[in-house]
Amino acid sequence: MNSDGQRVMAMLKKALYIPSYPQDNFFVKTATANGASVNFRPGCDQLIHKDGTKFDIKEYNKLYYLNTYSGEKDDGCHACYDIQTWHKILGHCNYVSKLQNVVEGMKIKGMINKI
Repeated sequence: MNSDGQRVMAMLKKALYIPSYPQDNFFVKTATANGASVNFRPGCDQLIHKDGTKFDIKEYNKLYYLNTYSGEKDDGCHACYDIQTWHKILGHCNYVSKLQNVVEGMKIKGMINKI
């Protein structure tokens, strides 16, 4: 949703899709490399698309979130990564949480059921 509360079609490129992960993540460096700008100002945190569309960013516990909406539920994902790759992708998450199925059905290459 943009800062006016209107739904805007968006497409993430080169994104990692985690079907049941509770947050939608985006990377500021990737967004700015593709022409967007990001403003972090008290009371006015925004992602601004290169076409000028503004998206409010909400801050909670020192983390920032975009207000997103998905009208469709799509749990289709066919990828399996090793623990080092998951750490690179979700380094802010607790190691044990990742191994305790944060995502239902998540498989980690090279892991034997040790928990």
